[in-house]
Order: sequence, then C-alpha cells, then structure tokens
Amino acid sequence: MNGTITCPNCGTACNSATAFCPNCGAALTAQPGGFGAQQPYQNQQFGQSYQQPYQNQFQQYDPNGFQGYQQPMMGAPSLPMNWFKFLIYFALFANAVLNFINAIFQFTGLQYEMEGGRGYARLTYEIFDGLQALDIIYGIVLIALCGFAIFVRMQLAGYKSDGPKMFLIMYIVNGAAGLLYNIIGMIIMSNTARYWGTSIDMSAVIAECVGVVIGTTLAVVLNNIYFNKRRHLFNR
Repeated sequence: MNGTITCPNCGTACNSATAFCPNCGAALTAQPGGFGAQQPYQNQQFGQSYQQPYQNQFQQYDPNGFQGYQQPMMGAPSLPMNWFKFLIYFALFANAVLNFINAIFQFTGLQYEMEGGRGYARLTYEIFDGLQALDIIYGIVLIALCGFAIFVRMQLAGYKSDGPKMFLIMYIVNGAAGLLYNIIGMIIMSNTARYWGTSIDMSAVIAECVGVVIGTTLAVVLNNIYFNKRRHLFNR
C-alpha cells in the first residue's frame, strides 16, 4: 500500500511511489524521521529552508565547535583564601598585640630585667650609653606599627585595591625596623666594649639580623605571589 509524500517545492500531496511531483515536476525525496516533513510547511509560511533556523540553533548551543557557537563565559577559577582569612582574622591582630607588648618592654627595659634580674635594666643603660634612647625610639616605632597593622587589616578585609600593597609595605617596615634596631644596638655595645678594652660576642645578634633579612624577604616574595594571583578580588 502506497502512502503519500509532500512535495518539497510546492507542498502538493503526492503518491509515495511517484518520482516527480505532478503539480510542479520537482523530484520527490523522502526525508528521514519526519524531520523533513515539516520543511514544505516552513517554506510556505516563512519562505526559507527548514534546516537554516535549526542549523543556527544547533550552531549556537552545540559545544563541539560548530561555526557560530559561543563558549559560555566562565568565571575565574576559585582560589583558596585560607591564608587571607588567617591574616585578617588572626595574624594582623596578633602582630599589633605583639608589637604593643614589645613596645612596653622597650619603654621599661623589661627585656633586660627578665634576662638579668631586678635592676639589670638600669645597670645596662648605665653601661651602654645611648641604648635607652634607642629602646624608647624603637618602642615609639612599634606603637606606630600597631596602628599600621590594624589599618592594613581593614584595607584587606574591605578588599581595597591598595590592601595587598599596604600589607607588603607593613612586612618590609617591620623587618627593616627590627634590623635597624639590632644594628644600632650592636654598634652601641661594640663601641662601649672597645672603650673599656674588652669585646662582646655579637654572633647571636648577627644571626638574628640574618634571620630577619631572610625571613622578611621570603615573606614579601611569597605574599606578593599570593596576592598577585588574587589581584582581581581587590578592586574597591
């Protein structure tokens, strides 16, 4: 039993056994799966081939690289922020507190009292002229660094564009202040020892200075790498 097929040119219903349309003479070709059965309807109503709108739709969403396909814009890969959270919730506050405590020690000479007992601070200041002034100046610097640490913490927590830069500056200033304090203290002690015709073993102080330089350099380099990868987050 023969069925019917629709002419793809004029839309006339034709016998499926007929090779050519009796109305317009166009060749009759069966379309698979009913996919082409809608083609004449589309041609009549819209005046264009059926495949074209389907092809455009396929091009738009097909992920296999058809022309016209646009890859959906994906967000930047998620980066771990554990170090950032550690900094703003603990480390910077701890830095401010420790600098404040250290400043109290510098103002009062408690570091010498803890080392040599009661009255040792006064004795140390009497022997090493200029050391007490150095301690007081360093204590003032430490108090200033307390405030700077809190300021940097607010910059980072607010995702300010200058936050990472301020953090690196804070690291450098902390390290430079400690290094300068140790160097000047070493000079004061060496001059006093030379005046009395004796010598002081400075190996511990020198080792501390080297440690400050290495530690500060590593911290600045690593944190710079860390925040450069997350630079897009700090845009306020």
